[in-house]
Amino acid sequence: MDAANNSDDLRRMLYEEFQSEVVNKGNTEAYFDEADLVEIFDYSSDMDNYIVKMEVLFYAARHYPDSQALATRRAWLYSSFGEIEAAAQINSRVSNGGVLNALLELRASGPGEQAEFETRLDAIVEATTEFGDEELIQLVDYCAENNLLSWIEKNYELIKSKSPYPQTFIYEYANHCEESDNLERAMSLFEELTMLEPFTLDFWERLIGVQCILKKYKEVITSADYALAINPTSHDALYYKALSLQRLNRDKEEVVELLTKLVDEVPVSMIDVLALVNALIDCGRVDEALERIVTYHNVNPPTRPTIRVLLAFRPELAAPYMDILSKQLIIENSSLLSWAYDEFKMTDNVTIAANIIPYIKVNELLAYEMAKVIEIVFAAGQFERVTKLAKMAIDNAAKDPDDVMAFPGIIVPYVISLIRRRRFKKALEVATAALSSAINTYDNLCLGTPMNDQMALRGYTRFLFGLIGDLSTRSSDFDSDTYYPKL
Repeated sequence: MDAANNSDDLRRMLYEEFQSEVVNKGNTEAYFDEADLVEIFDYSSDMDNYIVKMEVLFYAARHYPDSQALATRRAWLYSSFGEIEAAAQINSRVSNGGVLNALLELRASGPGEQAEFETRLDAIVEATTEFGDEELIQLVDYCAENNLLSWIEKNYELIKSKSPYPQTFIYEYANHCEESDNLERAMSLFEELTMLEPFTLDFWERLIGVQCILKKYKEVITSADYALAINPTSHDALYYKALSLQRLNRDKEEVVELLTKLVDEVPVSMIDVLALVNALIDCGRVDEALERIVTYHNVNPPTRPTIRVLLAFRPELAAPYMDILSKQLIIENSSLLSWAYDEFKMTDNVTIAANIIPYIKVNELLAYEMAKVIEIVFAAGQFERVTKLAKMAIDNAAKDPDDVMAFPGIIVPYVISLIRRRRFKKALEVATAALSSAINTYDNLCLGTPMNDQMALRGYTRFLFGLIGDLSTRSSDFDSDTYYPKL
């Protein structure tokens, strides 16, 4: 393990020196030998840094124009850009080719029978005494790209036996198993890595991630404890251990303790903060939870997931952020009204939906938009507010009042709210006017909101006839629940 770590440290130092001297300072005379350049190129592949890779090839072209190893890597770079023909041409000029060159030939040969490719891969393994790290990475990548991971599995022990540092091979194979949803195999491979290098944090963190996906929560807790022994502030270990404790319905205060440590000691994301907030709320510590969100917003832009928590418990705390969020939503081609209606219709969270409404400029809304607002407020049981909004909608529609009066989403909540407030005379007046408008403009009724759809199906005019009849004959003992729409 020490030798492998030392080797990786040296590669990183070479990479950083090359990046500093050649890439950043433009010092093309800084000295790096051919072997250094190979290491720097391969490390750049690990870092996914194409700039450094290209600069290595430019440097090599000036100082080592005949390098076979760097010509091979140049061919691989072209291949990664999809320039297979150019890659094949360069590859064909390499006289002492190895595993990478053989894999390039396979890639350049294009589609073919799986059995043929497996035979050629068998020949590569048989001819190889010892695989280098880059060769192993490209071998597994090639097999993953061409649906040949089953060949890797069949030859797993043989390839591993020819790998001086098998962790590279196992890790690469585990990555592709996870990506292809072969999670049980990925888990066993990461477990093998933790046995080979029990003090490498990354191996434990990868194992924890797969175990959590597989819902092996007891195993997650055990693995997380090992990871935390290596690094007490490991993000994945803290987060997934807390999540697993929650899934197993264990100590809620320990969950809070873990997530507090995560949020306080590690650079955090919104997801981390929300995890802690939800854990605090679960423990009944709502004020602390809301304080965490406010603290987060002091240095981070507000988001819907964080703001909705404030709206659910202390809507006044959301006030400083709602204008910012409204502008963000406009950029996303959305609006506060769309968000509120999604909360109401999609998540059935009437409280949050209703608490968004005060931040909407309702006097600028069209009739069908006002219908959505009124339906939300009505569902929240805010009947006085419904009457004010409905009256505003009718007053604002002076040019074409029939259109507004024909909206069930406006009129039905309005009439029922008036009845709930014992204003029977006004309710009868509105219902009568609405019936007249409905008869005249019936084609405008089906506008896509739950209230409009329901009323259109039941027969809006029949509904109004019955309501008017009851109001006219027995308003004193009128039972509004008879006409209360179930949204």
